[in-house]
Amino acid sequence: NISMIELFKTSDNSGEIRGPSFDISFEKYMQQRDWSRMFTSPSKTVAGLFTGLFESYYLELFPDEADPLAEDFNYRSDQTKIILVADSEFIKDGAGAGVEANLNFVLNALDYLMDETTLIEIRARETIFKPLRELSTSNRKVVRWINILLPSFLLLLFGVLNYQKHIRQRKLIRKIYEQE
Repeated sequence: NISMIELFKTSDNSGEIRGPSFDISFEKYMQQRDWSRMFTSPSKTVAGLFTGLFESYYLELFPDEADPLAEDFNYRSDQTKIILVADSEFIKDGAGAGVEANLNFVLNALDYLMDETTLIEIRARETIFKPLRELSTSNRKVVRWINILLPSFLLLLFGVLNYQKHIRQRKLIRKIYEQE
């Protein structure tokens, strides 16, 4: 009852290093001339989402679910989601934590596992840097003077229009009272 969705895969030209010791220093591989012999493995899944009903390993040890050590231990889960990533280095400082995509993946994975998809939708929106066009020195001076004088002019214009409106109101009120 467990299904898996691949989240990350390697390319079709993957390589593999077998244990028990792992030497992944790139200097050794940079000296090699024929790279086609190194990367011949097919694509491999390196991160996946597992969903379904999970049973505990301890269920076989205590089949009647009467473990005296843990009374509130769940031997079977309801619909469960687990995200498994093959390497934890992608989020450590000095490795991949500085890459924004890695951080977004971890944050989105946590939000998904907690059924909070609102933040995922917000985080998925991409911001594009669109700087303003550089202005020449003479254009900068013009813009600066416009920024200084235009608000003052608009304030003065508003004051004059407001003053004229009050004068018209006074004339109208004077006219109404003089007729009576």
